[in-house]
Amino acid sequence: SIIDYGELEAGQTSLQDFKVNITNLGNTDFNLTAEGYGIIDGDGLAMDCVKGDIPLMYEKYANEDGKNYNDMINLTDLPVQINNITLPQRTNDTTYKNDRNYTYWKMGIPSGTSGICNGYATFTAVST
Repeated sequence: SIIDYGELEAGQTSLQDFKVNITNLGNTDFNLTAEGYGIIDGDGLAMDCVKGDIPLMYEKYANEDGKNYNDMINLTDLPVQINNITLPQRTNDTTYKNDRNYTYWKMGIPSGTSGICNGYATFTAVST
């Protein structure tokens, strides 16, 4: 999935949550971790921009929608388990139930940053 925060200026924070769907299509229960990088893994960036960069602490996520940006969890460059997201194995291939969950994302833009920005948020399923 692509998280498109839209057009934000330096000093702004995205107002709405960007919902990312996580679905277990397999036959094993799993927990979920998240981590991020701008250019290469471990660079400490959430995004690489035409002018300036966005450090990881400006990209935030939560396991429930509607949270205030300052109350959300900072993305890091190490895999961190997302609390309260354990997805059980699929038991019915015709409908989604507990095997689907969501994360909610927001971005802040530091001063001195402009232009198109790109980065990566990586999810990893960890068997329970």
